[in-house]
Amino acid sequence: MARWQLGAMVVAVVLGTWFSLSSAAEPSPKERRVAARKQFDQGNVKDAYDAWRPLLVAAETEPRQVAEDLPLAVQCLQRLGRLDEADALLDEMAKVHANHPRVLYAIGKSYRDIPHFGQIVAGEWSRGDRRGGGRFVNSQERDRVRVLQLFLAALAVK
Repeated sequence: MARWQLGAMVVAVVLGTWFSLSSAAEPSPKERRVAARKQFDQGNVKDAYDAWRPLLVAAETEPRQVAEDLPLAVQCLQRLGRLDEADALLDEMAKVHANHPRVLYAIGKSYRDIPHFGQIVAGEWSRGDRRGGGRFVNSQERDRVRVLQLFLAALAVK
């Protein structure tokens, strides 16, 4: 075989491999949601939460889907013992989806449904149980006010 033919074959193989790898697109949001739900149903709550979180805080995600996925994502945090991350997630979502009443309502429901206690350690509020001391506090009134704020914001969106 001539040297140029061998070189052409190598270039063709490399280009073919490159094109096939580059055409393997990232899964669509719908496929990622389905995969997250499957992980959740199988009890793999960490993987499910890791798949849902980017979808929940993305502005382009369909509000109806966000409202459906949010309670499951919060449940994942509860089951992982990472409930202290729920407030940051909910606040970020409220900023990103400020113009979507369905999402604001779902965030309010999540605040209503999560445990209303936590600890203050070194001046920092942390929701849920923790080891290592701190001052236990009840957040029911704080959460109730936040729920009302979100519900009123949802009503104000035109």
